[in-house]
Amino acid sequence: MLACPAAALLTAVACSTFDSTDTATGADADVGDALTAATDGGVPDALVSNDGFENGSSCAGWMPENSASATPVTSAHSGARSCRVCAPAKYGQIAKTETVGSRSGSANLLLWVRADDDPDASATGAAAILFLYGVDGGRTGYQTNTAVVSTAWTQLQVTASAGDDSASATVVIQPSPTGCMLVDDVSLTVD
Repeated sequence: MLACPAAALLTAVACSTFDSTDTATGADADVGDALTAATDGGVPDALVSNDGFENGSSCAGWMPENSASATPVTSAHSGARSCRVCAPAKYGQIAKTETVGSRSGSANLLLWVRADDDPDASATGAAAILFLYGVDGGRTGYQTNTAVVSTAWTQLQVTASAGDDSASATVVIQPSPTGCMLVDDVSLTVD
């Protein structure tokens, strides 16, 4: 088992995905399957809107925080666009909160990251953080994972245990430690 310490959010160290019981999941998922939205048959619903950054001419719905910027670009993992996230200082990030309904189970976040097209501006790592909140606003789950970014698209996965009555999820994506990276095909499911 490998846990990602909080300090790993600011380094380019890759660490295993783990759930809130600190057990390595090591699951390898196909983003196409994760993006499939269904309401029956045991297949989880896709819960993130503008997940492929194809809607409009912006990274709509994703909030830049701590001096970060989010700009659509035409270098994409799939589709026509991805989102270029730049953080000139530590903790620069984009975030998005989605309603998940009253659910419990495993929350699964999948996304694809890649180094920026400008090697002088590129971040060396990426962090994805998943927060789950109950109806009362209290945190019911939390997990993070990091990856080294390169010129190839790399899948980053975070799995967290959704406590009883998880009503919303906040997805946070950070270039690490600073710089720019591309993000595409973000998927959040609860099963």
